[in-house]
Amino acid sequence: MRAALIGLGGLTALTAGALLLVTLPQAAADEGAFQGATVCRGSATRECVRAAWFAVESVRVHRGKGSGGWVVVSGTDEAAGKTTFTGITDFLDQVQPGDRVVGTVWRGRIVVLGNDRSAQRTDSHPVGDAQFAAGTGTALLLLGGLGVHVSQWSLRHQETSAWRRSTALSRSAWAVSLLSAWSFFLPMLLQGRSTDLDVYFALWTPAALAAATFLARGRPGSRTATRRGG
Repeated sequence: MRAALIGLGGLTALTAGALLLVTLPQAAADEGAFQGATVCRGSATRECVRAAWFAVESVRVHRGKGSGGWVVVSGTDEAAGKTTFTGITDFLDQVQPGDRVVGTVWRGRIVVLGNDRSAQRTDSHPVGDAQFAAGTGTALLLLGGLGVHVSQWSLRHQETSAWRRSTALSRSAWAVSLLSAWSFFLPMLLQGRSTDLDVYFALWTPAALAAATFLARGRPGSRTATRRGG
């Protein structure tokens, strides 16, 4: 029963990871489009970046785990409405109803909202989304694959002692868990330094190769081959 539940959890993680990675090309395209966008001049288009003034109608901030909040703004611009934030900066911590704020608008959405003291990126800001999709999606795929592997191995070796089962699986669990953690936290380490996917994969690939080498050396056949070669 336990092995079946682990397998089900693994399949769920695999599905979630695959769905995230499917969004990766679009996230990368949106990020590139935003970084290449020019400031609006004359007749504004959705692809250019412009500034618009808004009045704050209401604010909600939630602290602790998953901190963030939202600000509802009004104005004549099409981007007026509810804007959500992840994390709390000075802007979200101090903004009050009645304040006048300025928003950076792109494709009809506010991507940065601020005042004369501070500003904060909104959840609509596209920069970093591609790395997030790559990191979280890869981590979920790795953990999901590990869960399915553990489930299948346990079901096939039910007669094996618990100690032998844990010994056989511990090498895979350590390698995959460490690589999935690196996959997930790497975008956070790169935040504010680089949002380029090439940089992410340049730092991720050596870790993946090291994990693959570690697992290959742990296979029973590889040890026999090494002894024969020696």
